[in-house]
Amino acid sequence: MLRLENISKTYQTDKIETIALQDIALTVNEGEFISIMGPSGCGKSTLLSIMGLLDEPTSGAVKI
Repeated sequence: MLRLENISKTYQTDKIETIALQDIALTVNEGEFISIMGPSGCGKSTLLSIMGLLDEPTSGAVKI
């Protein structure tokens, strides 16, 4: 099982703060298949990177 609890991800530069994800909660149970859809720039790749433990969220928790 994979559980995301209140995941937020913010990218920050000297002048700009970009919110990629905000307060995402998701549970994927054993044997389930999911699909992630949305327009360009909505945070799909960021979400997958966090789910795959390639990136850390700014806040929240990933539980496996």
